[in-house]
Amino acid sequence: MKSFKVAQLLLALVPFTIASDITCEQFYTVQTDDYCYGISAENGISLTKLKILNPNINCDNLISGSSLCVKANLHYSDYVNYVTVDGRCGEGLGNCPAGQCCGINGYCGTGDEYCGTGCQSEFGHCYIPGTTMMKRNNVNDNMVNIDDQYTETKEKVDDAMDHLFPDDKKAEEFRKNSEYALSGFDDAMTFSESNDGVDLKNINTEECKAKCDAALAQFEDVINDPSNNFNLESYNKVLQLSDQGTIDKKYYYNICINQCNLLDEFKEVYANDNIAENIKPVKEEIQQIEELSNSTDSLRKRAAFDCSKKETYITVHHYMNNDKDLPVYDANDGSIFNRNTGGRVDGCSAQYKVLEDFIYFFTPACNGHDSCYHCSKKEDCDKAFYDNMVTLCNKGYSIIPRPKALFACKAVAYATKTVVQYADFAFDGYKWDHEFVERNKGKNTKEFASYCVCDDYDMKHFVSKNYHFTPDN
Repeated sequence: MKSFKVAQLLLALVPFTIASDITCEQFYTVQTDDYCYGISAENGISLTKLKILNPNINCDNLISGSSLCVKANLHYSDYVNYVTVDGRCGEGLGNCPAGQCCGINGYCGTGDEYCGTGCQSEFGHCYIPGTTMMKRNNVNDNMVNIDDQYTETKEKVDDAMDHLFPDDKKAEEFRKNSEYALSGFDDAMTFSESNDGVDLKNINTEECKAKCDAALAQFEDVINDPSNNFNLESYNKVLQLSDQGTIDKKYYYNICINQCNLLDEFKEVYANDNIAENIKPVKEEIQQIEELSNSTDSLRKRAAFDCSKKETYITVHHYMNNDKDLPVYDANDGSIFNRNTGGRVDGCSAQYKVLEDFIYFFTPACNGHDSCYHCSKKEDCDKAFYDNMVTLCNKGYSIIPRPKALFACKAVAYATKTVVQYADFAFDGYKWDHEFVERNKGKNTKEFASYCVCDDYDMKHFVSKNYHFTPDN
């Protein structure tokens, strides 16, 4: 891998594109067999930063000889897109949630009124002339089908194993050794669980890196042991035969170290831009709201109205892949969490730069997190959010031997949880959601959705649960 300073830029023959408002200090020339996690780890940055610095990068099709920016000073706003919590958008107001347009009137929405003439593309989606915008949270068209993903990969892995290890005992030995070889990375990827309730500035990223180092040592011990049949060559044969490409011995280490580098970067921009101080008054308001809610607690005890009627109004349209843990609710039913009634549950609307390719995959977890912000404590919601994302990763990719995508999935889950745990927009969103509940919990509307928000039904079915909606009608 080869990096070079800006002064050497004139020597580069292949053009590149970096973010227009970023001054790059160092570039890297892509080599044959490079991959994005490897490039970012080699240069001591996260994959998130690599993509911010190089917005047009295509990690599925890196071009040998092309140049990438790998060093520049970034700000907090480069990592976090501020998403509006009140539906207003534009300069100083924030971006629209995923799949919505910022109309000429400064409000988010879909359709010609918002996405056509006058649409503000820098704050949301807009129609491309001559085309029709696809709604990003349409279950049937855009959601990654977890069961199909799992089934397709599993079938390919099983076929590869049958081809390479026709003897059942040797196949079982391979699987057992592969599990042990990769278990260190599985453990290291749970580093974020020790950060719950810890101030960002006090998180020890050296401990994170040490876990990745230990995982790499364990992996190398196994693949270098001639007494077992799991080694880099045999594992790559399985990966290649199952259409997953191949890896080098540091592939999973590079994914692992990505979370540590991202944490370092986020700590730096968080401190430099004084985000902790900016959040203080919001935290104080949140505390007052929570105290008020606790002192006048009518969220789950409403004698004046029979909220159990929700059982007949709110129905599961279907279960994703017949999985009872992944219900899909009708978007037009009478729950406050169904977006047609005004609740702010809109899937993975905020972290475009972090979620990237997993934005649809994690939509059920994002919905549960949005619901939780209405009803529970932020810290509990963020922890449950991470657990739900990991659950989705395991549903989609837990096959033995492990597919490459499993660890990438968990890395994105970690990155997303880190941002949500500390970002200012998350505190703003949490405050807004709790205020929404306080304003509406006593209203007996014809749909009774507002009156019964955060009741036992909502806590059982929506809050911190993985779920989805049917498309809007």
